Amino acid sequence: MAAAISSAAQISVPGPQQTNIRIAVKAIQVKLNSKVRSGIKSVISHRKSTISCTVGNDTEEKSFDTNNWRDFQWNLDTVREIPSGTPLKIGWKVENSSDQPIEIVLSYEEIAMCASKGASDTTLHKHKHKRAEITVTLQSNEVPGLERSLDNASEIAGQRKSLIKRLGLSVEVLKRISAVGGAFGGFHPAVQAVFSCIDVVLKALEEQDVQNSDVLSLISEMSDMAICLSDLDQFATLTQLRSVIEEMGTLMRNAVDLVIKRDSSNSQNKIVSVFSSNDRGKIEDLKSKLARLKQKFDRGVSIQNAIATETVKARLDKLASALDDNRYLEKLNPGYHKTDPPRCLDGTRKEILSTITSWTDNFTASNVFWVHAYPGAGKSSIAFTIANQLKKAHRLGAIFAFDRKAETSPSILWRHISYNLAQEYPTCRDDIVWKVKADTLDNMTATEIFHQLVAEPLRRWGGFLTGFPRDRLPVIVIDALDECGALGSSSTQGRREILSRISEWAELHPHFKLIVTSRFEHDINHSFSTIPHRSLAIDTGNAVKPESTEDIRRYIEDGFKKMTTGDESELVNWPGEDVVDDLSKRASGIFIWAVTVLNYVAVNPSEKRLNEVRGGLLPSGDVYALYRQILESAFSGWNHDECANVVDLVGTIVAAQIPLTSDDVASLLNMGTATAKNICKRLQPVLDGGDMLRFAHQSFVDFLLGHKNQSDDGSVKEEVSCPEAFRIDLSVAHHHLTSSMFRLMNKKLRFNICNIESSFMRSDSLPPSQVDEAIDRPLSYACRFWGFHLEHSSQTRVLDSFQVGTFMREKLLYWFEALSVLGALNTAALALGCLHRRLLPDVSKKDPAAENLVILARDAMKFVRYFAPAMSQSAPHIYLSALPFSPKMSTVANMYRREFGNTIRVSYGELTDWPAEQLVIRGHEDAVLSIAFSPDGQHIVSGSHDTTIRMWDVQTGQAVAGPAVRGARRLCLVCRILARQPARCVCL
Repeated sequence: MAAAISSAAQISVPGPQQTNIRIAVKAIQVKLNSKVRSGIKSVISHRKSTISCTVGNDTEEKSFDTNNWRDFQWNLDTVREIPSGTPLKIGWKVENSSDQPIEIVLSYEEIAMCASKGASDTTLHKHKHKRAEITVTLQSNEVPGLERSLDNASEIAGQRKSLIKRLGLSVEVLKRISAVGGAFGGFHPAVQAVFSCIDVVLKALEEQDVQNSDVLSLISEMSDMAICLSDLDQFATLTQLRSVIEEMGTLMRNAVDLVIKRDSSNSQNKIVSVFSSNDRGKIEDLKSKLARLKQKFDRGVSIQNAIATETVKARLDKLASALDDNRYLEKLNPGYHKTDPPRCLDGTRKEILSTITSWTDNFTASNVFWVHAYPGAGKSSIAFTIANQLKKAHRLGAIFAFDRKAETSPSILWRHISYNLAQEYPTCRDDIVWKVKADTLDNMTATEIFHQLVAEPLRRWGGFLTGFPRDRLPVIVIDALDECGALGSSSTQGRREILSRISEWAELHPHFKLIVTSRFEHDINHSFSTIPHRSLAIDTGNAVKPESTEDIRRYIEDGFKKMTTGDESELVNWPGEDVVDDLSKRASGIFIWAVTVLNYVAVNPSEKRLNEVRGGLLPSGDVYALYRQILESAFSGWNHDECANVVDLVGTIVAAQIPLTSDDVASLLNMGTATAKNICKRLQPVLDGGDMLRFAHQSFVDFLLGHKNQSDDGSVKEEVSCPEAFRIDLSVAHHHLTSSMFRLMNKKLRFNICNIESSFMRSDSLPPSQVDEAIDRPLSYACRFWGFHLEHSSQTRVLDSFQVGTFMREKLLYWFEALSVLGALNTAALALGCLHRRLLPDVSKKDPAAENLVILARDAMKFVRYFAPAMSQSAPHIYLSALPFSPKMSTVANMYRREFGNTIRVSYGELTDWPAEQLVIRGHEDAVLSIAFSPDGQHIVSGSHDTTIRMWDVQTGQAVAGPAVRGARRLCLVCRILARQPARCVCL
């Protein structure tokens, strides 16, 4: 019934019978004070003034000539209604004047109070402003209140005994129905007819005192059904219900014809006797039929509701199943994402991209395509550009780029591919989800992931490809295969495994395409030579194709255009076509050479830098020679110590496990911030330009590590290898970084570093800002990764025993505390174990200091393993629980108890030494039937009589997966399967 209510303001006025008042603005007068008039008389004598009236967000204005500069009267052509609760804003100003305008704001309550006190329908509201008197003329009129809804009207009508009162109320009901008819009448033709009839009868009844009860009774019942019909007609789907709706519509049209015909054939003053006895019989028959149809209608609605409920339930079940599948798939998702992927410049590499695209559409060709080239020839840009094209065509299965720095592994590769296949292709999704539910991903090898979650679903799909659109079949892209493996190694077990899986891919259905890019390396070439595949070499050097040179020309031209955008007019079109042509030829098809040259010139765009390139100081074509020249040019004249800083910083960028800023590296290395920034500025041509320090291309890392500058023909150019002063020994870089991190931790770690106020505060509930403020990024990195760098550091370098000793004797518990709040306590035992192994050789040399540190490290490992569950949950319990309850013989506890003497003490039952069980894991609700260690020794899988399987972190005892529900009889078998190594499975 809301459609019948006007949007104008309506307020309640107290009285014996409640009515509504509609308020509107009729006129506005602004009368300036004499002081104001005299002050602005000269100003307004030749300018216009304006009165504004704002209601809500709607503003209306009236301009006045300046002949009368004392009183300004605005009689509105159309009154402005004020919606309930809306303030009224009145303003007056002189156009193009610096004086502040006069403004007042009247609240709706103030307006309503003024209107309610008025003796007539017009009220003057005067408002005193310090510069003027503003009078607002308000118009108010009473509106009959809509006091009851249609249902309430029917209920009241039944309670009234007086026929006159009932009919009077029916008139009000008809008014409301007529108003609603304008909003709902279009849903069903019969509804429109009913409302038209109501409108005719209503107008007739309003013009006479006596009302016909037969008309009102029939019309009232029809109006009730018309509203239901108009609402449900658009939703009815059940055949029975739609049939009743159509039948009801016919009945109501017949009733309307009767009323309208009789009304139109008689004068309006005889409506009280409009029906004869025969007519009344027709009316009773119509009402009887209407009642029966209402019963059918109600039954139809009930049946449809039941069917709708079942439909909704089925859809909800399907949605719940899909959500359950998504939860399992998220476990499969390795979280791989390539940030800022490279792309070919528009208009370049057309021939290569066209060749690859044509191959993807050729379903009779082999299903493996290998793109290989010299480092820096643009393989990755091609891979991600073709992947972007495939994505737009809905054919991209997945793209994955190996990165030695990120240590992307074969397991992550196949999980990423499987996850994306499940997301994009429902045919594969069911198989993959079923397999993930039936097995534990953390315990699957890369080969098993490939076989069970990639190859097998594709094989099953390949058996019924008939009818599936070929332009939707998946294409997988693997970029930079040569970077599979850790830094400093050219061929790893991981790479051999992937090459074996690629050989198996070649045996899949030819419709499932795989694109691989890599350098031309002997093991990769040998593997591809044994399988059917399509090969594409991107020629460089003397064999470079004109198309590649033209592509590089476009790239260089675009780079100079961006470099000079917004510069002075003399740099427009700089440096000219002849220079661009010359540089394009010198690049010899090596895109990274062009990129590095542009970066080199961009540091200081000038003829001098261009002449260095074109004059031969920066060699053409050979990217390693270019790197050598950049280093020698950038650090020319630097002494030995200054060059050592360069090596330290560059070595840290190469060895760091996560990207760091120049400030982070400076803090880690205890290097001046200005020194670090200066080095990074000089290395700008080979950095990728972001805040995080990354080298633009892996070839520069290989150059620094002393890898041979080896071309496709196998020749080695020693004369352009990395200068000895800047060559990086990765193990030495790890060693230097480890020593620096011990110094940093000894300097910054302290008791209650995060200022935790209560031991009841869990570590994972601390606000991230509180942790970040207390433990900055360099300190966080040192705490989490010193064990990794120590493990990879040079064995020939001697550890700084003073720094290590200080850390173990003074900062050990503070380090545990930092790891707890960082959520990385599971790295503690591994790092201490690495330190223990590193110090053991010194013990054999009868070094007392080393022997004490070995004892301390061994005890610290037991300390953190035994108390890991409590320590990982709450950092304060390192001091409140772990320290007091440590055994009497604990070296760590005896060393630190003196510092924390106010904690509790165990008077009776104190452990003498560490128990045989180093870690007690709790979580199962019944007897444990079987346990198994993961192949890497970092996780334990347990099966219990409570019919669940759970996976635990070996270092902390925290649950990392599960509970997965299985039948009790299958638990031992499942644990054996998960173990992958029967000797390590124990059944209880």
